[in-house]
Amino acid sequence: MNPGAAVSRSLRQVWAAFIAAVGRLDKSLSPSDTIQRFRKHSFTLADTVHLFHIFLATFWLAIMQFPGFPLKLFIPILYTIFLLVPLTCQFFLPAVPVASWILSFYSNRFIPPTYRPSISVVLLPTLESVLYGANISDILTRFTHPLLDLIAWIPYGIGHYIIPFVVAAFLWLFRPKEALHQWARIFGYMNLLGVLIQILFPCAPPWYEVIHGLTPADYGMPDIQRRSRTLRSFLVPSRPSMPVVQHSRRFSSPTFSHTLRSSSGLTSSSSFGQPCISLTIISSTLSVAHALPWRRST
Repeated sequence: MNPGAAVSRSLRQVWAAFIAAVGRLDKSLSPSDTIQRFRKHSFTLADTVHLFHIFLATFWLAIMQFPGFPLKLFIPILYTIFLLVPLTCQFFLPAVPVASWILSFYSNRFIPPTYRPSISVVLLPTLESVLYGANISDILTRFTHPLLDLIAWIPYGIGHYIIPFVVAAFLWLFRPKEALHQWARIFGYMNLLGVLIQILFPCAPPWYEVIHGLTPADYGMPDIQRRSRTLRSFLVPSRPSMPVVQHSRRFSSPTFSHTLRSSSGLTSSSSFGQPCISLTIISSTLSVAHALPWRRST
């Protein structure tokens, strides 16, 4: 088969799916249409989850310091407008869990350290020893090479930022809207749960013990420089090395990127972030699989 012809046919299929997806959109810009649908909606117990999202958003907006008052009020105002306009509502209403995650992901930096739980430095090394029979972090750091850092960085530094958008675009183009809504809920709630776990139960990364032993960690400790300087010099030799918190993010869900940074690089999401991103990808696969026999919504 001619590769050029195959690519051309695939592009035509994607374009046809895009035209069909756009054609299925509600293009109304009248908020009255949304209000009318709201009045006709039959509320169920599952709808009470929006009370949780409202409470969570209120809390994060209250402690948010940047942007400050009154600029931060534009966040709920704009989101409310997006929910009222039918054209944007069909995207932003299913994305409420994702929006809650993003807001929690950003605003948790403003929690004062005095209100944060103490950082556990023994849990993750203990779990490594129990699950694997050895200190895996110590073993894996005995042999290092810039190429290994690069290989590890590609899926975690690039892939998990792009894959969610690729999956969402695929579901929007080739699957019914129910599949995309399910994906948004799975992706949003898993990452939101990851942020909340990281806030309520912070843990030092397993390799913290390799460097500092069982010395208690605190949120005021400076960032720790590690093999990330090798990766940075391998990619951009002219720039200074980046802190280990950036390197450790390669092994965590994007959920926790700022949580790590806000806690001075000591807390680790590797034990929680990897299951989150793995389960998210698995769940998206299940969504696609279950969507295969579905008829396309009109």
